[in-house]
Amino acid sequence: MLEAKRQRARTLLQEQFASDEIDVDQYEQRVDRLEYVDDIDQLERLFDDFGLPREEASLVEVESKGGALVPTDEGRRTGQTILGIFSGPQRRGRWKPAQKIRAFSLFGGIKLDFREVDLPPGVTEIKAVAVLGGVDIIVPPGMPVDVEGVGILGDFDDRHGVFTEGDGRPSLRITGFALLGGVKVKTKKAKSA
Repeated sequence: MLEAKRQRARTLLQEQFASDEIDVDQYEQRVDRLEYVDDIDQLERLFDDFGLPREEASLVEVESKGGALVPTDEGRRTGQTILGIFSGPQRRGRWKPAQKIRAFSLFGGIKLDFREVDLPPGVTEIKAVAVLGGVDIIVPPGMPVDVEGVGILGDFDDRHGVFTEGDGRPSLRITGFALLGGVKVKTKKAKSA
């Protein structure tokens, strides 16, 4: 349990570093301090010291499933960063997206598949940035999707209808830009359907 929570703290620190909330020295110092924690109480105090959001940390219960840390309570993370730098991360199957997702692709490709995801009611926001890379977002038929992005020598594609905010259904709002790359939103039926 301690090691799973320590890994969750590492992930949150990486997200802070990737979004320029902390610099490289702060990141290295915090990771070093994290390695010397030997009980849950010390780890919880580090979350406060580091300014890591407790609602995202879900310190009550965290378990590891296939290498991914998933909160076991009904709480939902508020933020999540997915980086595809010379790589191709994928989120598919029954994964748990955060309320706000930052997807950044540089010389790589990111695939976010929402066909088997049980999104809560309301809007899930995705900020997609593709630089010499791509972000592919797959949604099931009928899911409301709002797309507003800019393609600069690239493509920010959407082929969806009218988005109705506030009707209570799970929906996606996708913003961002593509520079010499592409952000594509595709509608496909679930594989089991």
